[in-house]
Amino acid sequence: MKYWSDRPSDSQRRSGHKLELLDEFFVVLVRLRHGLPAEFMAILCKVHETTIGRAFRTWVRLLSEELKLLFPYPAKTIIDKWMPSQFASYPNTRCIIDCTEFFIERPSSLTAQVLTFSSYKGHNTFKALIGVSPNGMVTYVSDLWGGRVSDRYITEHSGFLDLIERGDNIMADRGFNIEELLADRGATLNIPPFRNQGSTQLTFAQVEETRRIANVRIHVERCIGYAKLFRILVGVQPLSLAPLFDDIVKICFFLTNFNSPKVKS
Repeated sequence: MKYWSDRPSDSQRRSGHKLELLDEFFVVLVRLRHGLPAEFMAILCKVHETTIGRAFRTWVRLLSEELKLLFPYPAKTIIDKWMPSQFASYPNTRCIIDCTEFFIERPSSLTAQVLTFSSYKGHNTFKALIGVSPNGMVTYVSDLWGGRVSDRYITEHSGFLDLIERGDNIMADRGFNIEELLADRGATLNIPPFRNQGSTQLTFAQVEETRRIANVRIHVERCIGYAKLFRILVGVQPLSLAPLFDDIVKICFFLTNFNSPKVKS
């Protein structure tokens, strides 16, 4: 394995790695799951901290690429084959989408502070668009964006729309004002209804439709919750981790696909 190192020192080149590949893999999974710092893992494994750091960077780059190949965006025929009975009222659903945010340290750059500040969270964050199939499999994880960016902007510029095919139906929350973006590709948007103009509350039919959509749209929220059981995604992320965080997020989300099915077909 070729080890990833931003600036390897002479001592690193001389010493080489001191862990077997399987041990390195185990260390990386433990660090992702429990959010343990490299210093602690080095003590636990009785190796130098730089050894843990190099192994972590290398495996994170590798796993991110391999998992994207292992879980490509599924064809419509696959979605239809495993469509759960809960989606009987929405048989054309191809993907359920939502955005999620991750707290980060406050950048020193004023521009970076502005671009990453989330008014919704009241904190500097990274933000990603997550796509989940009706049966609860994670099918899409965008690159990270600054917390200031809107859900619509990420959806439009992340590459997700390139996956849309004519006849698809995308389920989302009310905040995703993307109906015309999908219409341009022959697809439709399914979101909870808004109140009628001049009305102070939803009609009975609108309340029922909101409830039905919420009962199935919750699967994307559950998937986000499962991914955040990886403790490395929880808390305030150090900026030193920023170059790897794109890959870390993708790994944690795609690893949830190895769990038992989240939705019964």
